[in-house]
Amino acid sequence: MPISLKKTNPIASYLGRINKHAIVTAVPILLCNGVAVTGQYQFAHSHLPSWQLPGQLMYAAALESIAIYLAYMGHLAQIANDSALRLRLASYSYGLVIGAINYSHYARFSKPTVTGLAVGLMSTSSPWLWAIYTRRTSRDQLATRGLVESHAVRLGSTRWSWHPVRSAITFWLASWTGQANPKCALEDYEKWRAQRTKQDKQETIEEVTQRTGDVEVEEIEPDSADLVPAAKQTSDGYLVHESWMRSNNTR
Repeated sequence: MPISLKKTNPIASYLGRINKHAIVTAVPILLCNGVAVTGQYQFAHSHLPSWQLPGQLMYAAALESIAIYLAYMGHLAQIANDSALRLRLASYSYGLVIGAINYSHYARFSKPTVTGLAVGLMSTSSPWLWAIYTRRTSRDQLATRGLVESHAVRLGSTRWSWHPVRSAITFWLASWTGQANPKCALEDYEKWRAQRTKQDKQETIEEVTQRTGDVEVEEIEPDSADLVPAAKQTSDGYLVHESWMRSNNTR
């Protein structure tokens, strides 16, 4: 029986295996570090001529690589679900120091220049860019394993504008239960509101009953024939707003 061999394009196969997210992440980091290394090299080339080209390149690369190394170690630790705080802080601190050094090369009498600000910012930004990529990758892995919560419920700007109090309560309730569906979150709010209303009415009935002493007070429907305001049943002018009660003399 003949076997048909399907020809595959090696270029397409190779491109399919490339991690596009890694490329998008690597490009700005490489550009950022390239500019920073160039700034360090230019200073070494002008002020350290006796070091020759190899020494000048090593000087520039060494200064800029330490922050990258610390950031990468922090990346590996966080991906492995290990503690990475100290490595992160070390990479940020070293990035700030190297950024200040690179900036000082091009500052004129302690006055900022465009070149100084640019190379200083490039040196400082490298560990922060690594941290952004690490956090994104780590959260994706934790979410896959169900070890991290999803985003909170997202209510529209119209609701927040016209109903800020209700929206805040809805968000408060959903943040504890982990409800991310807006429709379900609004239903939970209505249930909470109905329960609070029922509880408030019950507390009002109990309070009026305690204050009248010998009168039993209970809530009735608005279309009842013998409804009277609860305030008329109290001896000290106690008034229950927006509630109608029926009092029965129990003597």
